[in-house]
Amino acid sequence: MNSGNYGAPIILFAFGEKAFALAVTFMVLQQIIMNFFGVYYAARGKDGIKVAIKSVFEMPPTYALIGALILNLSNVSVSGNLLSVIEIVGNAAIPLVMIILGMQLANLKLGNFQWAEISYGIMTRMILSPIIAYIITITLMDLDPLLRNVLIVASAMPSAATTVLYALQYKTEPELVSSITLVSTLVSVISITVLLNLVS
Repeated sequence: MNSGNYGAPIILFAFGEKAFALAVTFMVLQQIIMNFFGVYYAARGKDGIKVAIKSVFEMPPTYALIGALILNLSNVSVSGNLLSVIEIVGNAAIPLVMIILGMQLANLKLGNFQWAEISYGIMTRMILSPIIAYIITITLMDLDPLLRNVLIVASAMPSAATTVLYALQYKTEPELVSSITLVSTLVSVISITVLLNLVS
């Protein structure tokens, strides 16, 4: 789910600063899961389990996470100069992902869309996910109402551009993944509006 670039600002505008902090925390956890399991499943699609596990350990975010945990647990402070470099590289990430997604979308032809698969992806991402999140947060967890709303809305976000990068990298149907990302983002204009009115 695109709980970062797309989801966090929507949650900020809909629910305020406190909700935004919760959304960012959720986004970080979701990105960690995506960088491990997303890479694993994308790589496993063509090359098998051994290559998939190797691919996870070839990804820079794996080592960034390990390094961050070590620094955090050992209370080591990072110099301002290093943080400035990390911030510059981080700021370049989103535009770079958007360029790659745009290049992939430029190659798509509407007549080649696999509408059955796209519809399944849209139903799962935009409808089933928030319903599951609602059921879990209402029946299985005693959550603060604000946190519950953040999780439900974040779960209803469209497919993230990161999935397109993984699909391209590991050659696992990038055209289909790109088309689901495109259509789910367009559909979200209506679906997120409706959902925000429901949870409000």
